[in-house]
Amino acid sequence: MAMSAKAFRVACTGGLLALTGCVVPSSRQEAPVRFVDTGVQTAAAAPSRRAADSTRSTALAEAPAQVDPPRLEFIQPKPDPGNGLPIYPASLLARHVPPTVVKVRLRIETDGAVFKVDPLEQPVTADQRAFIDAVRDACWSWKYSPLIRIDLSRGSTYQIATDGSSTEFKGHPTALPFHVDYAFTFSRRDGRPGVETEMIASASDAFDGAPGGGQGG
Repeated sequence: MAMSAKAFRVACTGGLLALTGCVVPSSRQEAPVRFVDTGVQTAAAAPSRRAADSTRSTALAEAPAQVDPPRLEFIQPKPDPGNGLPIYPASLLARHVPPTVVKVRLRIETDGAVFKVDPLEQPVTADQRAFIDAVRDACWSWKYSPLIRIDLSRGSTYQIATDGSSTEFKGHPTALPFHVDYAFTFSRRDGRPGVETEMIASASDAFDGAPGGGQGG
């Protein structure tokens, strides 16, 4: 059936409008896309179990190993029997000086020799200074057996000579410096001068917990 020219133009126009309607954007707005965090890590972000075990093993390997404290013993120092007492100052013999106490600290080297005499109380009068000088003169020549620390965890056999005898033991010995505090009392009895001495404290100068020892005679 033949189509008139007018009918052909209407058909073409309608077809074009239909095609144009396919590409014209709609007036409705699309809903925005929402992302929800499910808490699930991706394979790239989550550490593998092997990596976690490796990290834990490295931390354990780098942790310092616990070391048992050393087992220690001490050989206490003793004063030499030849240590002499201070002499009452001759300049004070003619005077009636009341009993006077002088306190000093003797610092002793690792070989047992006194290298310093320090008053624990500063003198105030000339009489006190005279008594302290008398103590210094006597104590400079004092001798002691050494203070010895023995590390029993380091096992070797050693011999140490003390008081003229030799002692054998298993351990590592170390001689330590120490100090001893004394109180010297100067007095006169029945007109005769005299000096009494008393050890009041002692300690090691090199190791806490290592007591010194000894008493002047």
